[in-house]
Amino acid sequence: MNFSWLHTAGDGVVLTVSPFYHFNRAHCILCASDTLAFPTDDRGSNYVGGATSLAVVRGRHNAHVGFQVIGQRDNHFLEIIAPGNTGVSPQHAIRWGNQEAVFVEDQFKLTPWFTLNGGLRLTHSSGLLSENAADPRLGAALREAETIGLRHLVDEAKPTAKHARKPENRRTLIDPHSAAAVRLLILTGARLREILHL
Repeated sequence: MNFSWLHTAGDGVVLTVSPFYHFNRAHCILCASDTLAFPTDDRGSNYVGGATSLAVVRGRHNAHVGFQVIGQRDNHFLEIIAPGNTGVSPQHAIRWGNQEAVFVEDQFKLTPWFTLNGGLRLTHSSGLLSENAADPRLGAALREAETIGLRHLVDEAKPTAKHARKPENRRTLIDPHSAAAVRLLILTGARLREILHL
C-alpha cells in the first residue's frame, strides 16, 4: 500500500512525499510421511517507510534533494517433525532491519543540446549486517540531433554544390522520435523492427 502527495511550494518548486507499507507472508507445510521428516516454515515480513524529495527548477538548473527510509520486521517460525515425534524443536526468530538514504542531484543545461548531470547518494543499512555506502554520479546528455541539427558535408567539386547552403547552415534536424529510436538501437542492441513496433 502506498500513495504520493505532491505540493507546489512556488514557481518551479515541487515537494513530494510517498509513504508506503507492505506485508508479505509465506507458510509452507509439507505432507507427513511414515518414513520422512517434514518441515513447517512460516515467515511473515512487514515493510514500512517512505521517501521525500524536493525538486527545484531555476534557470538552467533542475535540482532534486531528498531522503528515503525503509524499516523491515521479519517474523520466522521453523519446525521439523520426524517419525516417532523426533526432529528439530521449533525455532522462532524476529529480526529487524532498516535503511536510510539521502541524495542530491542536479541537471545543468549548459546549452540547449548539452546537459551535465551530477549527484551523490549516501546510504546506511543495519540489521544482521551494517554498512555505509556513498554513490557519486556524473554524466552528460547530448541532444544535438533534435535541437540544433547534425552537420552534413557537401562535395564542393560537384556542379550542384553551388546551390547548397552556406557551411555554417548545413545542419539537418532529426525528429525526436527517430533520435530516441537510434538511442535504443545503440544502447540496447534491439532490432530495428522491435523498436518500430513499440
